[in-house]
Amino acid sequence: MLRKFHIALLVVGAGIVIGVLCSGSSGNGGPGLLVYPGASYLENRTLGDNTTLTRYDLGTANLDDVYNWYKTEMPKQGWVPTWDEPVFRNVVLPGSGPVSYRGYGLGYTKDNYSAGVTIVERIEGHTGTKLLQLYLTPPAEPPEMARIVFSEAWLSQNDEDPMPDIAEITFPAAWINENRAGIEARVGADEPVVVLSVPKVILRAINTSEDPDMITISCRMSWFGSYENIAAMW
Repeated sequence: MLRKFHIALLVVGAGIVIGVLCSGSSGNGGPGLLVYPGASYLENRTLGDNTTLTRYDLGTANLDDVYNWYKTEMPKQGWVPTWDEPVFRNVVLPGSGPVSYRGYGLGYTKDNYSAGVTIVERIEGHTGTKLLQLYLTPPAEPPEMARIVFSEAWLSQNDEDPMPDIAEITFPAAWINENRAGIEARVGADEPVVVLSVPKVILRAINTSEDPDMITISCRMSWFGSYENIAAMW
């Protein structure tokens, strides 16, 4: 797996510090993260939320020095600090003994990306390894939306929930994101309409129909928007 690196010359006082900008290999692009000078690359992997984790061995570096370096240099690259917390964590790994992590955690944001920097010593038994872990999370993708148009009369006639603020309805799956011609074929031009707009992932989660061609949901009436007629929607 290829990693892209860019050398960055960072002026510090009267001297120059050479750092490395790691843009990772996750395929999500975005701003690069500075790598502490002298850190040795270990691995790169993508986590479940498209966050890229890149790990480095810090060797004999002093953790306080690494922490202060990131506190100084990250803002120079346009990263805005969001959190700064100590790391104290004890875990027990399957087939192994207890492992402790001690060090620092820093958070940043830039161009709607989120970054995390952890500078820790991993202690297992009498052995300690100093690690640098860089996390880069891209901006969240907007959810894919489902839009369903009903006439007010249809909703009133087909709502099976007696509660006035709850709607329980069953409708054809073909009505999801139906084009204008399809809507006009089943809703009169002068009829008041209501529109349900909801992320598709939520619609799938609340659908209780066993018929793949039909959708059955129960939701609050506040989820619907109202329009005078079809023309007012566009």
